Amino acid sequence: MIFFNLLLELFLKKTELNKKIKYDFFNQHSFSLPNSAKYDRLIGLRQCKRFFFKLWSSKKKTSNHYFENDLLGCYLYDISSGNIKEKANYVFKESGTELSGLFVRDDLLLDLPLHNRVVFSISALIFYPLISILVFFRKKNRINIALFPELLIECSVLINQLIKVGCEKIYFFSTHEPEANLLAHFLKRENIRVVKIPNSNPLFMFNKSMVTDELILTLEYQFEEAKLFYPDQDFEITRWQPFGLTQYYNKLERVHINKNLCYYSHASWIRKDEDHHLPWFNEVELELDLLDKISKSKYFKSNKIHICLHPKEKASFEVLERAKKYYQDIFGQNVEFYYSNKNSFEAFKEFDLGFGAFSSILFERIQCGYKTLIFNNKINEFPIAKSNFNYFVIDDFDTFLKRIHLTMDLKFEEFFNTQINYTFKK
Repeated sequence: MIFFNLLLELFLKKTELNKKIKYDFFNQHSFSLPNSAKYDRLIGLRQCKRFFFKLWSSKKKTSNHYFENDLLGCYLYDISSGNIKEKANYVFKESGTELSGLFVRDDLLLDLPLHNRVVFSISALIFYPLISILVFFRKKNRINIALFPELLIECSVLINQLIKVGCEKIYFFSTHEPEANLLAHFLKRENIRVVKIPNSNPLFMFNKSMVTDELILTLEYQFEEAKLFYPDQDFEITRWQPFGLTQYYNKLERVHINKNLCYYSHASWIRKDEDHHLPWFNEVELELDLLDKISKSKYFKSNKIHICLHPKEKASFEVLERAKKYYQDIFGQNVEFYYSNKNSFEAFKEFDLGFGAFSSILFERIQCGYKTLIFNNKINEFPIAKSNFNYFVIDDFDTFLKRIHLTMDLKFEEFFNTQINYTFKK
């Protein structure tokens, strides 16, 4: 019944809210399928095979529920199990709320009762032939259309389970997924309070439209975007500290300058090689363009430079060696690598100035109070016009090099000056 009510919300209701929800469902970027799926006429058939394998053959690696107390009512939802217990601790630290359990989207179709699997199989068999024909001839929205049955069934499973456990409040991570607003809208109708927590990235990327009861923002720049994107919002906006960053805050405000310069990688060359689904703003091409300009410049070849490698570039010894050669060809032989077993946040205190193209770690480095510069000559929606955040962003490469040179000689107070509100210091 829930499945068909979701269909009703998507296709038959014509309110402005429903139109926005439908638009997001079929246009929002999804990382679930590779970039090549946009050009794959048979993606409907492949997705059908994947769905049935997941429903009937896959086994649950983690449990959706981790009941550690006798409380009822508050739950956490995320698309994968990675860091989910840490996120539960984060919710408790910021809100004081003890959770009754955790739900993971990737596990929702695994180990379901037999009658549920039969019903969902019949539903899928109704939709997948039509979808396979549609995506064969239609390139626009091909990925979202191919994902449609699976996402809708997962939503119905989650809603049903939340109702069964008596959920009153859900802390909703991974707000960027295509089904996020549909799911939130339906949960609100069931009198479940939805609290959405986007990641520490600008909202324009995946969160320009928002359905929720409460929105948790973690960066000052996000508050500027919220005024632009949600001028008539009917939800509460709250501030939390970003997930997992407080231990890396620059509370010493070091006055000495070590003049160590670090490039923070987004691993765009790997993302392209591995066929990652690229979002519309295409930060991958932005970084590749910056690296191309760097390779033609003499500045970095005559100055010592450190590279903070992305986790994708440390996945194996072979990949690491390829990454080292890749950056040596671009920056020259003076390059050194930060690729210890510690995460990239540990690198913040090691380097006086960090720079790169559009990447979440650069926003997080600014939040932690470390000198940072961002190159962007392609993404028109970032930063907002007249925002003070433009101070950190340069769109001309020659100017970018000059700012790097000048910033190396600035102390903390001189660099942040009136922009201190973009750090953890309020």
